[in-house]
Amino acid sequence: MELDKEQIESLLGHIGQRRTIPKPTPSFEKLSLGESERIVQGKFPGVTLLFEDLARQLRAELSRSIAAVFDIRVRDISEERVSTVFQSLSTPANLHVFSLSPLPGEAVLFFSDPLVDQIVDFGFGGSGVNFRRHSRREYTAIERRVMGKHALSVLESLAGCISKTLSVEARYKRAEEHTQSLVEFNGSDKIARVSLSVSCKGNDSDIEFFLPQRLFKPLQEKLGGFGNPSRVSNPEMERRLRKHLLHTTVPVAAVLGRAKILTKDIFSLKVGDFIPLDSAPKSPVRVEVGGREKFQATIGKKNGSRAVMISSVSNAVDNGT
Repeated sequence: MELDKEQIESLLGHIGQRRTIPKPTPSFEKLSLGESERIVQGKFPGVTLLFEDLARQLRAELSRSIAAVFDIRVRDISEERVSTVFQSLSTPANLHVFSLSPLPGEAVLFFSDPLVDQIVDFGFGGSGVNFRRHSRREYTAIERRVMGKHALSVLESLAGCISKTLSVEARYKRAEEHTQSLVEFNGSDKIARVSLSVSCKGNDSDIEFFLPQRLFKPLQEKLGGFGNPSRVSNPEMERRLRKHLLHTTVPVAAVLGRAKILTKDIFSLKVGDFIPLDSAPKSPVRVEVGGREKFQATIGKKNGSRAVMISSVSNAVDNGT
């Protein structure tokens, strides 16, 4: 059967008018910063908010101090028995005992073996890629000194995050390698185990905090969600959080272009050499916020200083990422 031109156009017209079923729009629930959400599957929303802030700070600080890109995120926050947690650790372990004055009791900061090895490897000029994984041995004096320095930095950042709710001072107590030395922790007690996943150059590792309940007791009403399933509105906390968020600084960089060259070529560079970039002279400048491209801009000057004028928003921002 052959169709003439009018029949073909008629069929195509019916196809073009075919009804499409709209995709369901996902529901959206407004978040109140001053309200504790009900605990779901053992999660602690208030504590999660605190440690997400900490993870962002550690991501920037560790990347800057070691000159390598680290990705640090909150993986899990759970309530477990001390005996269960300590049995899961292989010793010797990189443990750091600390307190948060005036909060009562002591807590523990833990760096996993792969992270210790990678940081030490970076410290001695290594690439942080093909390092030997930590064997079951006592840590050397150099390893203890290097990780003690990073532990102090982590604890200062933690105290800074908590101080947005309650003023505390981080006090480093000592380093331990065996859980039996942590006499303050009773095996039947429950602690909050906060696990941060750390990724750098294909290596996955962990930073963990073991926090006794009595240390967090003064923060229960402020943070919410730590053993309290009720919804508690706290207008003062919401006001302080909003004020903090609005006054938080973020790094902004205008990137003219990038280039990749061989290491051997770097050593042969001299004054007057050119390095071609991946962008045309008149192409828009990439504006990165927190290390991610957010805007396109035109470079110029304003009030005697170099400046950029935003010309468009990147697709990542349009997509909500």
